[in-house]
Amino acid sequence: MCISYQTFMARSPHHTILVDTHATDPLLCAAQATCIPDDEAVGRVCQPITGVEHHTSAWRSEGNIRVGESMQHPDQAAVHPRWQQKLANARAATAARDGTAKILIEVAAQHPLIDGVTPGEEFSARLRYSVDLFRRCTAEGTEVEIYVPGSRLMVDGVEDKISLSAAGCAFLRADGIPDRALHGDDLNDRYKGPGTTQPGVCCSADECYVAACYWRDGGFGRLLSIVSVGQMHRKLLHFLEFGVYPFMHTVPTFVIAHDPIHEAMQMIPSVLYEDPDLQAPNSEQGIAFRRTRLPGYAAARGLT
Repeated sequence: MCISYQTFMARSPHHTILVDTHATDPLLCAAQATCIPDDEAVGRVCQPITGVEHHTSAWRSEGNIRVGESMQHPDQAAVHPRWQQKLANARAATAARDGTAKILIEVAAQHPLIDGVTPGEEFSARLRYSVDLFRRCTAEGTEVEIYVPGSRLMVDGVEDKISLSAAGCAFLRADGIPDRALHGDDLNDRYKGPGTTQPGVCCSADECYVAACYWRDGGFGRLLSIVSVGQMHRKLLHFLEFGVYPFMHTVPTFVIAHDPIHEAMQMIPSVLYEDPDLQAPNSEQGIAFRRTRLPGYAAARGLT
């Protein structure tokens, strides 16, 4: 199910927001949300113009909005077509390579590491899934390479001892994945080294940027991305911005680092309407991630 951003523009203390869940647009799910009184929301089914019956989902909100009023972000009319074009371009670029029997698997990292060296539960679950995916694909005669992104990071000033890439590659190596198929710090340095405008692989956007660059330069057919359930939509958007249509795989765990509510309310709208790639030298979000996650970044730039 996709949730349209306009859902969260609604404000009403005693009303329910109904959002169409029949739409499958991976970008904005452009169904119009409708605000109705709570006592009318129970068992409500939306009848679209096509006459096809489909269920709706409901969210309670706060504030003021007229009953039946449609809700949209003020910039949606201009932004939606641009993202639809990005989607079309990425699909076309990926489709042009679809006959290539060479796959790149990107395994989204997760920090912090246990004792600064070992992947935690969520990171380990994605890595194990990548092993299974690697073996299934290679058994079919497909050439497969795995990229585990992530620089050496810190949380609340506590630094990991090794990079996320090094930890992830060691995990996969111990599970039988050959070195020739593994990438980590080599790609981090190639595409996000010290001399780049936004050095280090510190966030989802950086992961997608490096993976998309290597997908393009390495002549791969498909890019498979293994992510948290909570970060899937945002990473999909970043990949589209970088010109590749990814085949997304999610690995659910009970505890996840990416709060789905925070993702829906703040992070996804930020990508859609403010900063789609976080790679510019003056990217506020990109700088913020590096200040709090990349050891030595703030001190080297005189940032407090």
